[in-house]
Amino acid sequence: MQKQITFLEREVFVGPFVPDMAFTKANREKFRYFVCMYHDQGLIPLKALYFDESINVSLNAGIIRTSVDHGTAFDIAYKDGNPSTLSYVNAIKEAVKLATGKKLLTF
Repeated sequence: MQKQITFLEREVFVGPFVPDMAFTKANREKFRYFVCMYHDQGLIPLKALYFDESINVSLNAGIIRTSVDHGTAFDIAYKDGNPSTLSYVNAIKEAVKLATGKKLLTF
């Protein structure tokens, strides 16, 4: 993280926290964003807490990349249910914000 701190020219990170403590209710009220170094550190608790609305943003990829945080939904695909599109819409909104330079991650 030192490279990111140097780039930002200020300390903006707190931690590290282990995942089972980072995503407690108290920390979710205290912090809006969580930077996770590995896929399972962040996506497992994020999906458990915000499955229908959460998104994934890939940073430092050279392109703008956002995606939904859930899988393929084979359990409800092609059925008469009413699947939620909120995560999909949030991913598109965030990609547009990133592409136009607007404030990040403000749903």
